[in-house]
Amino acid sequence: MPEQKSLTEQESLRIIAEMMQKVKSDYYETGVGALLWGAVVGFCSLFTFLRLYFKWDIDIDIWMLTLFAIVPQVWISIKESRARKAKLRDDNAVNTVWIIFAVTMFCLTFYQNIASTTAADLLADQHIALMQKNTITGEITPITPFIPSISSLFLMVYAMPTMITGLIRKFKPMIIGGIICYICFVVSCFTSGMFDMLLSSIAAISCWLIPGLILQKRYRKSRSGNV
Repeated sequence: MPEQKSLTEQESLRIIAEMMQKVKSDYYETGVGALLWGAVVGFCSLFTFLRLYFKWDIDIDIWMLTLFAIVPQVWISIKESRARKAKLRDDNAVNTVWIIFAVTMFCLTFYQNIASTTAADLLADQHIALMQKNTITGEITPITPFIPSISSLFLMVYAMPTMITGLIRKFKPMIIGGIICYICFVVSCFTSGMFDMLLSSIAAISCWLIPGLILQKRYRKSRSGNV
């Protein structure tokens, strides 16, 4: 009887170990969320840089695309959480981080579009006007209040979900992408708004698009291997 009990315990431990290994092998991140934000932010940033650099006369707020990306981000998070065969403890934390990131993006975009107009209205109510003087010609012209280096704030926000996801999942491409994003933030503090857009595009491609492509490749490979 003792031998039979010992064998039964060993068999149970083996079964548990096999189940845990199966859980690990069944879990794959699709990378769709990272691809979504990498493509949207990368495209918007690059388009804005090219528009400013080549002085394109296009009256389009291309960044409105980021607002439309919030809905699919929430949908992707819910769908992936339901589709997983195994639920890891960290899944809820990571999904929550990306949903909060989407909401933060909306808030920053809303702030960027509203704050300067609101400031101008408040100054006008107090009969205050901001003026700028050309130091060469002496010409004085009115200016609209603006938010200095708003792109730097965006870069900091980009790095946040990337670093958290990379560190929790121990996924090096996202950790490296997050580091590149922080480097771009530091550089953006010394560059003009036009080149900030180029840095934003580099950051989005590094921390989301490339890791998303790697995750998507792994996911497709796992799916083909399980068929």
